[in-house]
Amino acid sequence: MKASLDRAYITRVCAVVVLSAGVLPVRADISFTPWVAYYFDNITQRQSATNFNSPTVEQTVDQIAATAHGLGATFSSTPADSARNSTQLAFPEFGGTLAFGWRGNDATQIALTGLYGRTTEQDTLIVGNLLNFGFQGVNVQDNVIETTHRNGDFTRLDLEATIQHRLDETFSFMAGLRAERTTAQLTQVTTDTHSSNFENLVASYYGLPPVYTAAQAPEVSNVNETSWIYSARAGAAAFAPVGDRHLFYVNALLQVSYDPNAELDTNFLLTPASQEKVTYVGPDFSVGYLYRIGDRFAVDLRYRATIYFPISGPSDFKDSRVAHGPSLGFTTWFGSH
Repeated sequence: MKASLDRAYITRVCAVVVLSAGVLPVRADISFTPWVAYYFDNITQRQSATNFNSPTVEQTVDQIAATAHGLGATFSSTPADSARNSTQLAFPEFGGTLAFGWRGNDATQIALTGLYGRTTEQDTLIVGNLLNFGFQGVNVQDNVIETTHRNGDFTRLDLEATIQHRLDETFSFMAGLRAERTTAQLTQVTTDTHSSNFENLVASYYGLPPVYTAAQAPEVSNVNETSWIYSARAGAAAFAPVGDRHLFYVNALLQVSYDPNAELDTNFLLTPASQEKVTYVGPDFSVGYLYRIGDRFAVDLRYRATIYFPISGPSDFKDSRVAHGPSLGFTTWFGSH
């Protein structure tokens, strides 16, 4: 009797790990799973790209170059294409999953999931625009440092459709499509500073007082942009029951994603002229635990991580984007059993 109950239980929840979907029912029952989640995205933390310089940094470098040439010094610079440090975007999210059988097929399930989140601010620090000077036979280097604070509304909408086919009580195949929209409506304040090694070299040569770190006036701008990422993925899930009420699971998928408006510099979302099309590949995996409450309810706790390695566009393969976070769901089944 216990083995029969376990088999029915595993059958019921063996579709539990379809990507961001919830617990899926058997016998074409309908289920609904409300979710609360926390989503982290390091899209602004890639450590290299074509050029991170904002227009204000370019203007600062041009002014320094003009000053150096006016004093008879040699000058060269390297754009800030590395040494980027930014806070992750972190979205508290809520939403739900509607799941049902495919044309009454007990073994094939469809899950439709929608999640929405919002966050308010982000900080970015860029160090690495290297300035090289030669003056009176002495060579010195300086850095231009850019800090950016963004405050307002970042919103995220995550839509996903998944199909899963169960082979037995412990293994299933799955595939799905996903669309992720991020919007930004906020105020951005950017401040540029640079070290003063060259100025101090010149000051010491002419017997002048030392020069302290110079800072440009903050630049304030408004950002109002929308970005989409589209994905397809496929893989498998495995399940391990413990007793009548506990289930541990893991899924592993391969995803291919397309970003028609990839970010290339210091702004989170850019004007169309600054955007590039990028294709990504990478793993999408989840681990989790499900606890059954009676015959029609279950609690699902999981952690999901997706890694995006660029294979086209200006970024290197090593410039991966990582999206990850925990989620908690409560599933209710409706219909016959």
